[in-house]
Amino acid sequence: MRCNKNTDSKNAGDARSRCSQLIDNMCTCRRLSVTMRTCLGVFTINQPEPHMSSSVLILIARILLSFIFILSGFGKLADPAATAGMITGAGLPAATALAYLAGVFELVAGLAVLVGFQTKIVGWALAAFCVFTGVVFHGGTVAVPGWPEGALGWINTLNQIMLMKNVTLAGAYILLATVGAGSISID
Repeated sequence: MRCNKNTDSKNAGDARSRCSQLIDNMCTCRRLSVTMRTCLGVFTINQPEPHMSSSVLILIARILLSFIFILSGFGKLADPAATAGMITGAGLPAATALAYLAGVFELVAGLAVLVGFQTKIVGWALAAFCVFTGVVFHGGTVAVPGWPEGALGWINTLNQIMLMKNVTLAGAYILLATVGAGSISID
């Protein structure tokens, strides 16, 4: 925990002698991740080795971040009608095909995050997907003909929450793409 540096010798010869003996000795301050050459007084900041606890935390984050896409991807593949309806409502063509494509993407990307495969690439792809789907499907107001005004207000509030969720998830996936999958992964 404590690093000692003995360079306050009155005799330069003694300092050189100690330096030759101690040149290979390193004193590591584990808390600061600082390595100090004891006799030269040279400080270097070393990249700390990943601790098992941070790898476990990254694994937990990956599990939590994968859950939403594994479930929603499976749901889209099992029953694409609701997603196809949203895609049609947004004015995009080939709604059923796009619903299946979104389902495959979500399921595969979610599984890749879960096991830590190509995490940086998948993280950026999911971040872009979250922003795109947030803006396209949750960016505007919802108007359903014949629905009471109170119900539309509630749906529009929910739509805004979904947009914020997508933007927040995009930030989490950018962080995952930056940090990587951790040591408990396929990467």
